Amino acid sequence: MAQVSINNDYSEWDLSTDAGERARLLQSPCVDTAPKSEWEASPGGLDRGTTSTLGAIFIVVNACLGAGLLNFPAAFSTAGGVAAGIALQMGMLVFIISGLVILAYCSQASNERTYQEVVWAVCGKLTGVLCEVAIAVYTF
Repeated sequence: MAQVSINNDYSEWDLSTDAGERARLLQSPCVDTAPKSEWEASPGGLDRGTTSTLGAIFIVVNACLGAGLLNFPAAFSTAGGVAAGIALQMGMLVFIISGLVILAYCSQASNERTYQEVVWAVCGKLTGVLCEVAIAVYTF
C-alpha cells in the first residue's frame, strides 16, 4: 500500500488567492467585507444587521422552544399525564412571572439595565459575584 502524505507541498501552505480563503468564518465569499458608509442605506429601509422587535422576540422564543419541545412527551409522562403536566406548567408560570416582575421592579428602582447590575445594586457585591459565577457555570 502506498503512503499518502497530506500538505507535503510547501507552496500549498501560503494564502490562496481564492476569495473563499480570505473570507471571514461563516461568511460567503461573495459578500463584501468592506463596511458600508453611514449615508449608504440598505435595500428595504432597515440597516443591515438590525432586527425588529417582533423578529427578536421570535428568535428568542424559537431558541427557547427549539430542543425543549422534543422533551415534552417524556416530561408529561413523568409528571403523570397531560393534565398533571399542564397544572405543573401553570404553577411554574406563576413563579416565572413573579420573578420577572420583581426583576423589572428592582431594575426600575436601582436604575440599572442588565441583570448583573441589578443584582449588584440590590443584593450587594458578594451576591453579585456569586451570581456572575453561577451564570458562567450555567452557560458552560
